[in-house]
Amino acid sequence: MFTPELYDIAIHIDNIKRVSEINRVLSDFLNCSEEESLKLLFADPSIVLRGVTVSIAETLKNKIKAEVILSNPITALYTLQINGGWDTFTEKIIQVINELTFPVIIKKQKIIENIDFNTTQIIWNRFKQTGRINIINQDFQRFQILLHEFDIENKKHKECLFKVVGIPYNFLYVLSDKLPVVLDESVDRIRLLNKIETYNKAGLKCSFQPLLFQNYKIVLHNIINYDTTKGIIKHYFPRWKGVAVKKSWKSPKINSYLRTRYIAQQLKEAGCSVETIRVE
Repeated sequence: MFTPELYDIAIHIDNIKRVSEINRVLSDFLNCSEEESLKLLFADPSIVLRGVTVSIAETLKNKIKAEVILSNPITALYTLQINGGWDTFTEKIIQVINELTFPVIIKKQKIIENIDFNTTQIIWNRFKQTGRINIINQDFQRFQILLHEFDIENKKHKECLFKVVGIPYNFLYVLSDKLPVVLDESVDRIRLLNKIETYNKAGLKCSFQPLLFQNYKIVLHNIINYDTTKGIIKHYFPRWKGVAVKKSWKSPKINSYLRTRYIAQQLKEAGCSVETIRVE
């Protein structure tokens, strides 16, 4: 008897202004409330379905205008992030991994890639209660690409930044004074390799870093439209105690990457000067 391959499905949203629209479609597809589907989108990563067939995934792809990512969790590889300082706990995890697989751990390495499913299950069941580890399916992992150096007089450099990235020629002089800058905010592993190859061929000096379980706080530097801002903040942070007009404010709790972008966009539309700060 044929057993179909089963997948987990995650969604990535580039255009933050489309979150509400996408969430309505997702809520209808999952037959759940919009509040429940939004919680799935705000998770990191945004896994919305588990253990489904490819036909269900394709149906969702056709209905939703966002990046839909499929992964077989059994055959996928995983990245482990160990949180906190280097101590006996960290060394214990490294020892367990080395015993379960071939030794691949570099000294002081706290982000370990290419771990198989069975090993991650053992690690997770053994250490999850500590709150010191995160594990992510590499098929769902995102990366940020940074530009460190380019020549404003180099034709290949300018054409790549304009044609591939979309940066206007007249803005390149401004860009050169702000290096390093983010070229790509969030790309998957396949697009990462393609983009890095393209940038390298053009002669741009770039680097990339994994976006692993990014948590942020939101900071407001200038509150002008007080009533609107108050309504937004109290909706997402019910314990807000208030702040004077034109004063700064920092969110009392950390937020996931997408949730931060979603709230920040609403605050910007209310006229606030918004900064997002990554929390290690």
